[in-house]
Amino acid sequence: MFKDIGIKFVDKEITPFGGLSLFLKMVERCGFEEVLRECGLPEQGSNRGYRPWQLIIGLFAGVWCGASMFGHLNLVRYDRVLSNNYTLDFDSTVMVREGEQEDAAKGYNPKRPGRNSHHPILAFVSDIRMIANYWLRPGNTSASTNYLAFLEDTLENLQGKTVGLIRMDSGFFAKEIMDYLESRGLQYIVACKFTWPTKRELVRGRVWTEIDDGIEMAETTYQEQSWGT
Repeated sequence: MFKDIGIKFVDKEITPFGGLSLFLKMVERCGFEEVLRECGLPEQGSNRGYRPWQLIIGLFAGVWCGASMFGHLNLVRYDRVLSNNYTLDFDSTVMVREGEQEDAAKGYNPKRPGRNSHHPILAFVSDIRMIANYWLRPGNTSASTNYLAFLEDTLENLQGKTVGLIRMDSGFFAKEIMDYLESRGLQYIVACKFTWPTKRELVRGRVWTEIDDGIEMAETTYQEQSWGT
């Protein structure tokens, strides 16, 4: 019975969830996704949210794989073959220098004010905990300096992969950066700078939801006067 089964080594990654291909073919043939799109399901008005039909199909896929609780869905999330949508995190840090290293300069340095430093910018894939890109910059550069070139270089490094979400801290909160992300059709979350207009918006009547001790969340729409429509 097993004499005709061949065994060979391949360069492609494999997955124990190969049966999902049958599930996806069934969903496609049934037109299940199209039916969900036309049901008028409530949308999450946020860049961090998934489309409702994606959540439903994802839940069904988990049940297909034998999931009996929500925690089991993480097994599929971290499968390197199935996880073709990566989450890219961008950040910058300060590296204090004691000597006269090349391009070290005085800049923002909360730990050792007045010392020379470097201000590197980096990107990493949070799903698989790997560094995607790293540029070393002088200490007197701002967080958003050379960001667009760095982003393009990072996406080039990930060619063949799909970036489903980009997350950045408030150092990257700039109109030109968000315009670029919008033009590329990339989903993103950028921490907002805590300016006076932002503070004023927060104290207005909002429905806040407590998600942990001392942590509450609310959602609002805000547009700077200098932004276009």
